[in-house]
Amino acid sequence: MIALFRGDKSRKKASIDDVWKAQCGDLFWIGPTGGILVPEARLGAFSSLIEAEKTIRQSRFHSYLSFDDLNFDGLKEAIFQSSVYNCYLQSEFASVSEFDSIKTETNYACGWNDDQCSTGCFKDYISTEGSFESNIIAIEHWNMVENPKEESSVLFRREFSNRSYDRFLTFVCRKTYRFRNDFFSIDYELSNKNTEACQFRFCTKSEITATPVFEDHRIELLHHRESKTLDLKSQLSFEMVDGIGLSNLKKSERVLIRSDLPFSLLVKSNFLQKPTVSPQVLNVPLDFLMFEGFSINIGWDLSIPPEGTVFFSLSVHLEH
Repeated sequence: MIALFRGDKSRKKASIDDVWKAQCGDLFWIGPTGGILVPEARLGAFSSLIEAEKTIRQSRFHSYLSFDDLNFDGLKEAIFQSSVYNCYLQSEFASVSEFDSIKTETNYACGWNDDQCSTGCFKDYISTEGSFESNIIAIEHWNMVENPKEESSVLFRREFSNRSYDRFLTFVCRKTYRFRNDFFSIDYELSNKNTEACQFRFCTKSEITATPVFEDHRIELLHHRESKTLDLKSQLSFEMVDGIGLSNLKKSERVLIRSDLPFSLLVKSNFLQKPTVSPQVLNVPLDFLMFEGFSINIGWDLSIPPEGTVFFSLSVHLEH
């Protein structure tokens, strides 16, 4: 985008300077001082990149969807950009690798789960009914289907099979991202290709953070238009949830995730020991822990008849 910019040279120079700020060597690896695992460095790098983009954006910015191989893995990624947010989709997992608030210069999708070496949002898996723990199928290697007639949507398709409980199960899943200027939705279509009914929990997992400071977050549970603030010092689980909101208290912004079907929820805060602390030290105080974000698991307990199909959706909003 910077290379294509024509006009004010001072704006272009300021934008390039912000790009350089995001290219600190520590951010390319896990170094002795933590490197990319340090949340202040990670969030700061994304903030600089978003600022660089804002600097060269025209005053009348129009939303658009584009496709490019951004990480040079041979697969195209989808990028939707609007005046409110940017959303980057990773093809392999049909997941959100970057979700940027333009106003607060925050990438909410850069939380880190060190136990599973996982980052990003809306990575799907299938578990046994009523549980998040027994991961039967991790749904990977999706196929992205480009449709020029759909200007603001991206379709992923995946057919997968698995042997479970002495049965060979086959499913087809279609996952469609539909983008609007101030929110996007994820529509799921899950088809059972078996001759028997199937019951399981379909789950999607997100690693979300708004700021490196744990105390600057607030997470709210939404149920029947009522909200409840959660105490997230320990792992929590809930049933029959309509939505969940994550707020940045310092910047007065909230990410709201809602569903058209009530879902089960598992939320856990992730901390990582600072590299300067010896691994032999027990009972590490909070001052020596880095807050890496929240792991948010959303699950729907489904029962699909033979050759049947179910539909359900999520929507993701930025509120100020």
